[in-house]
Amino acid sequence: SVSGGKYYGGIPSIDSIDQISVDNVLEGGYENLSCDSSFDCAENPFDSNTLKYKILSDNCVFPDDIRSTFVSNENGIDFTKSNDSCYFYEDSNNNYQRCDSNGKNNNGKGVYYATDSNMTEGGETVYYYRGNINNNYVVFSGYCWKIVRTTEDGGIRLFYWGNASSNNTCSNNASPIAYSRFNNTYGDNSYIGYMMGLNNSCTAGSCLGSSNSTSYNQAHSNTYNSTIKKVIDAWYTGNNATQVDCYAYGETTCNFSQLDWKLSNSSYLISDTPYCNDRTVAPGRELYEITFTTLGYGTNATLYNVVTRLGLGNTSYYSDNNNNPSFVCSRKNDKFTVSNNDGNRSLTYPVGLITSDEVIFAGGSSYYNNNQTHYLVTNETYWTMSPHGYHNQMSAVNIVYSDGALDSAFEVSEELAVFPVITLNPSVRVLPSGTGTTSKPYIIAID
Repeated sequence: SVSGGKYYGGIPSIDSIDQISVDNVLEGGYENLSCDSSFDCAENPFDSNTLKYKILSDNCVFPDDIRSTFVSNENGIDFTKSNDSCYFYEDSNNNYQRCDSNGKNNNGKGVYYATDSNMTEGGETVYYYRGNINNNYVVFSGYCWKIVRTTEDGGIRLFYWGNASSNNTCSNNASPIAYSRFNNTYGDNSYIGYMMGLNNSCTAGSCLGSSNSTSYNQAHSNTYNSTIKKVIDAWYTGNNATQVDCYAYGETTCNFSQLDWKLSNSSYLISDTPYCNDRTVAPGRELYEITFTTLGYGTNATLYNVVTRLGLGNTSYYSDNNNNPSFVCSRKNDKFTVSNNDGNRSLTYPVGLITSDEVIFAGGSSYYNNNQTHYLVTNETYWTMSPHGYHNQMSAVNIVYSDGALDSAFEVSEELAVFPVITLNPSVRVLPSGTGTTSKPYIIAID
C-alpha cells in the first residue's frame, strides 16, 4: 500500500522491493511505499523452519542504495553518517557533530542487503540489520544474542548480549562475558593481532615486550594467542582463563567453569565462518606530527586500513574520510577460521569479535557523534577485532564506547568489556513462536 489511499497489487514473483520501479509504484519514489513482509511466503526461497527464513519474512527488506521507508537519501544509506543521520563536522565554532534537520531514523532502520558486490566476499548477498531496532534477539544455548547479519555462505552472525532468563526472554541491557585487555603487551605492531608473531608476556615489570618483530610476516604470523582470545576460548569451553588481567562475575580472574551453559556443547550448530582481524597496512602519511610508514612491524609507526577505509577520526587529518564499510577480508592470513580453507585455520574454536565495519553497517559512526541509537549500543565500552595502528610505544585497536560511538584508537592494554561473536549454521531451525523481541526472541531449536 502507499499513502494517499492508493493501493497497488498484483505484482507476481518478486523477491525484493528493488524489483519494483519508481515509475510503476508512485511518482515521487520509494518513500511512500510500505510493506507487511518483504517476501510472499511462497516466494521466500529458504526453508520455513530456519532463522534466515524468519528474518526475511518478518521484516521489510530493502536494498541499501535506494530511498526507502527509513532512508531519506535518494541514493540510499549514507555510511558517512550514523543511522540517525548524525556525522562529524568541524567549523570555526568547533561544532563537532551535526545531524540532519528532519530527525532520527532517516538513514536506515531495519533489514537491508548490500547492493555493491564489492562489499561482500565473492559478491554474495548479505542481509544486515541497521539502526534503532528491537526485533533481532535470539536465544541460543542458554544465552541471548542479537542478529548482526547473514554471512556470504548463508550463516547468521550473532553478537552476544547476556544470559537468557529461565523462561527464555532477554533483557534490553547487555552483559559482557568478562572485562579484559586485548593484549597484555603493547610495544610492537604485532600486538594489534587477535593472534600474533610475538609472545604476549610482560617481563621485569615492563609490558612493552621482550623483543621486537623484524618483518611484517613475523609480526603478523598467527603463532601466539592474544589475551582476549584466551578469555573468549575459555568462556566458549567453560574453563578458567589464567590471565590475571581478566575479571568476570565479581572475580579477579575469569573462571568460567561454573557456567550453566557451555557454548561448546552446541558447537555442531556453529559455523566455521571467518572472523576478520584486518591487518592490511594503510598508505603512509604525516599525522599528529608523526610519520606513519607502510612497514607494519617492530616499532615502525603504522596505520591499518580500517582507519582510512572507514574515515575514522578528525576529518582534517583523514583526507579519505569516506566511510566505505566492507564485509570483505582481503588477506587470508587475517581471516580467522578453525578448519575452513577460506581462512587461516588458526582458531581453536569458531568464535571471534565484531568488526568496525559491522558496527558501521549497524548504524555506528565516529566517536565525535555521541549518544548513538543503533542496536549495538551496550552501555559498556567494548573491543572490536579491528586494528588501528602502532606509534609511540602504543598498539591500538578500535573500540565501541558505551554510547555506541566507534573510536579509532584504544591501547590494547586497557581493560574493556568482551562481547563474543559467533555464526550459526545456515540450516539452524527456529521455534515458530518467536518474533525477535525481548519478550518473544527467536529460539534456536537444539536437538
